[in-house]
Amino acid sequence: AAPHDIAQTLLQSNELNEQFNTFKNSSLISIYLGFDILDEQLPADGTGFIVTENSDLHCDACTWTSRKWKHTSGKQKLLVRMFYKSTNPVYETIKNYSEEELVRVALYDIEKSLGIKGEPEVVEVTNWKDLMPKYHLEHNQAVQALQEKMTNLYPNVYLAGASYYGVGIGACIGNGKNIANEIMATLNK
Repeated sequence: AAPHDIAQTLLQSNELNEQFNTFKNSSLISIYLGFDILDEQLPADGTGFIVTENSDLHCDACTWTSRKWKHTSGKQKLLVRMFYKSTNPVYETIKNYSEEELVRVALYDIEKSLGIKGEPEVVEVTNWKDLMPKYHLEHNQAVQALQEKMTNLYPNVYLAGASYYGVGIGACIGNGKNIANEIMATLNK
């Protein structure tokens, strides 16, 4: 399993470049903040929120991780995850911020949206620069066209991973199982 741009570089196949070039990546900054506040003190029910374009917030979304997945906070303290996508105009401003500056942006969004003030006990910042697949309306057809061409050029090389079949954990596991079954079927011939 490799992202489309890495697979394209590894295969170095002029015959596949047109198909590979239909795939694009985008960027995302993810910021986890853990507070010494009980999860039950959140001002609303639910597991997070998505932000509209005309909002005063900088983030695109916020997941209340400690509420959505209880096992992520053994003491039921508040753990949130903030998302900042490259499709958001704010991203151009913050993409080169230091980790400390990014945390300040996230804390502003937390205070503005949830009314929570204070310093987090835990911080984890992940910058997925040009690593998130950016699907388009013809994505499934593009994957099929690439797979068909690869089958002809490289019969025992399979496409696997988020670039092609989805970024969710379930999609990646399903893709892995499907590819494993295809390989087993090929070996059993």
